[in-house]
Amino acid sequence: MKKNNEHGFIFPVTLVMSLLFFLVLLHQIEMYVVEKNFYHEIEQLYILENIMQMATTDILKDIHDNAYPIRNKIYTYPNGQAMYSTEQIEEGMLKISIECKTIQKRLYNAFFIYELEEGRIIKWVENR
Repeated sequence: MKKNNEHGFIFPVTLVMSLLFFLVLLHQIEMYVVEKNFYHEIEQLYILENIMQMATTDILKDIHDNAYPIRNKIYTYPNGQAMYSTEQIEEGMLKISIECKTIQKRLYNAFFIYELEEGRIIKWVENR
């Protein structure tokens, strides 16, 4: 019968290799979770941008269709909603505030100054 002369070498090496493997695995799982959350937040930002663009288009359409726009209105879209309010800051100029909200309660606020005579936006300010 042959005697093993390992002197306890295999078990510690196996333990260290296993520990390294599990640390790398844990790191990869953590990176996956962070990346998944990042892409979810980016998706929510794109949804907010989309809602803001649709709301701005609808608001400008309301302004063109009416001599004086509605003071407060809520638009509902498939991914969320947008609420706007108008305020006349001087003759022929409106300040329009928009608040967009996704289904998951992410918010995006902006306001713009609209010149009625020329029919254009002259200032745009975002609050995130």
